[in-house]
Amino acid sequence: MPARFCKTVLFLAALAAMPAHALTVEVQAPDELKALLTQHLETVRAARSGEKPDAEEVARLQRQSELTAHDLLATEGYFSPQVESTLEQVGDDWRLDYRIDPGPRTTVRSVALVFEGALKTRADTAGLRGRVERGFSLRQGMPFRQADWSAAKLGVLRPLLASTYPAARLVTSEARIDPATRAADLTLTIDSGPAFFYGEPVVSGARRYPETIIRNLNPVKPGKPFRQQDLLDYQLALEASGYYTHATVHIEPDPALAAAVPVLVDVVERPEKRFSVGVGVSTDTGARLQTGWLMRNIADRGLRLKLDARIETTQQSGAAELAWPRTSSGYENSLGAQLKHEDIKGQKTRSTLAVAKRSRTRGQIETTLSLQYQTEQQSIGDVVNERNQALTAN
Repeated sequence: MPARFCKTVLFLAALAAMPAHALTVEVQAPDELKALLTQHLETVRAARSGEKPDAEEVARLQRQSELTAHDLLATEGYFSPQVESTLEQVGDDWRLDYRIDPGPRTTVRSVALVFEGALKTRADTAGLRGRVERGFSLRQGMPFRQADWSAAKLGVLRPLLASTYPAARLVTSEARIDPATRAADLTLTIDSGPAFFYGEPVVSGARRYPETIIRNLNPVKPGKPFRQQDLLDYQLALEASGYYTHATVHIEPDPALAAAVPVLVDVVERPEKRFSVGVGVSTDTGARLQTGWLMRNIADRGLRLKLDARIETTQQSGAAELAWPRTSSGYENSLGAQLKHEDIKGQKTRSTLAVAKRSRTRGQIETTLSLQYQTEQQSIGDVVNERNQALTAN
């Protein structure tokens, strides 16, 4: 057996023979930093897990935790901390004490935002540049924390990505720390890229229903400046239309396509037909049977025909509605009819209703025009026999 191998085996055996003891760790630091340190220091995690390390492992964890403490404090703006640790054996256990003085905190001394791309060259972008500058959350005199620095960098891009510049990016970002004066000088270079304008929708997933349904629900026209909210509105309109269970609307922010960026629409369609049935009982109207039938593609034009029937002990009703998909002008038209019969303690009522509607939604405002004709005939034995009718426009 080689001599080197024998020495290795003896060394490992000696380590295994060293006694292992429970570990207790105490961290003395300002309250606002103590939670952060006790959560991430390796020695604290080992003590929390109930490990029983030997002397060599404790020494390794102690050294590693001191380095981790410096890194953690730097993320909070403390770049010149004093970290001291004392290890002692108390009975059969290890006790490790940390005394941490974070020192003075580094603050932001200056902020410089440099713009490139269309945001620099176009004359009509001064207001947007001002919004970006005002939206940068780290200001002069504020403590410099890594989390705040990361959030501030994302914050300067957010108004650009949501408006006409979905290809905006950070070219460079630098936080220069001056230990002598405990000051941070921040510099960001922001390339807005070109301004984006809408092109035509590119649809995928449309098999059952006419593609014109998707195109007519588009809230924007080609040539309009890009805005992230438009895509969200388009997606919501598709999912609320009744034809699709799921819709995804997005663009590819390729600067080469900025003049007419395609709107990519991917839909998952609902089944053409739906049948439902239900039974129940009520103390007021007795037993109940209810059925429904929906056809979403009458004449292969996307017309929706909905039939409902409800039969109860004291009343029965039936309804039908024919609805057209939204037109290119934004209108939704429908025709409806309802028949209802009641017989409650000898008082019989029969009513009919026919209605035609035209609706249009613009932004948050929905307008509806309707013409409704309603009749009602009521009788109580041979005593009362009345018939009323009304034609109303709304």
